[in-house]
Amino acid sequence: MGAELAIGDWLCFLDSDTLCIGTPEWDFPRDGIYGTDIEDRSYLNFKVNFDWPEGWIFLFPREVFFDMGKFDENFVFACCFGDLDMSLTAKKLGYEVRELTPLPFGHRRLATKTIIDPNHWSSNRAKDMAYIKEKWNI
Repeated sequence: MGAELAIGDWLCFLDSDTLCIGTPEWDFPRDGIYGTDIEDRSYLNFKVNFDWPEGWIFLFPREVFFDMGKFDENFVFACCFGDLDMSLTAKKLGYEVRELTPLPFGHRRLATKTIIDPNHWSSNRAKDMAYIKEKWNI
């Protein structure tokens, strides 16, 4: 895994359809994880007690990422519920979940989805939803 080979104090994970439009100059507390587009997701057929960041960009202090146990590889598409899983793990371990701003990145929303067969996308998203609901009892 690339995170284990990284030498920085911070680990930043980006979707394949993310564009860098500036130079990040961040100085954040090291007591949590950072993402973007924290919003209400009441459209889902389950509820958690907080809004979580979308995972198209995630920033972790290196030690926090490894303390959390890295990403759960049981998800078919980490982009569907991997962000929620990491946020729930962070909360469970006592870390903060914060919005990442300012943001020198742009996101071409759903660009990745356009190259995946729609049936494959829907079927695996449903599997991931069932998995996260079972894993976290939500």
